Amino acid sequence: MRGGVLLFVVLAAAFISSGEGLSCYQCFNLRGVTPDRLPPGFNFGAGCETGSLSDSFRAPCDSAEDACVSMEMKVNDSISLIVRECVLLSVAGSSGCSKPEGSLQGVIWQMIKAVEPLLFSPTFLPQNPPADSTMDLCTCTGDDCNAAFAVKAGPLFVFVAIVTGIMASMV
Repeated sequence: MRGGVLLFVVLAAAFISSGEGLSCYQCFNLRGVTPDRLPPGFNFGAGCETGSLSDSFRAPCDSAEDACVSMEMKVNDSISLIVRECVLLSVAGSSGCSKPEGSLQGVIWQMIKAVEPLLFSPTFLPQNPPADSTMDLCTCTGDDCNAAFAVKAGPLFVFVAIVTGIMASMV
């Protein structure tokens, strides 16, 4: 049961923090499909798309948080999962982007699959990540995680930062 709750928490990145810190595009967006059910606290829409981030998704982070984490996954060039959340840079490790491969991408995919029944009926994502799916994990210290990054961040640090940021925003 605990594992199921943690899986849901990891993807519940749309819970908005309050405060006067860094401004971050905090959102959860599954682009390319329309959900049958919309869980409380989730934001779906065009505002979170790469290259067209809308101010309606911009929200202030808590004052202690000094970084914004972005996770983007593209499946079959038609569906994109985008999660953005405020975090502490010390937890994230460093600013930059990385492309998780192999087992880490598989773990994140299984988390998405675990909450898919909460969002869609019937479910439609394949059991395993398609060979042509891509994923980017980024951490930035500016207002916009859509910018290009030069420094690489370790995917494990970024993944921990996503979990930590989401859990912190829920308490």
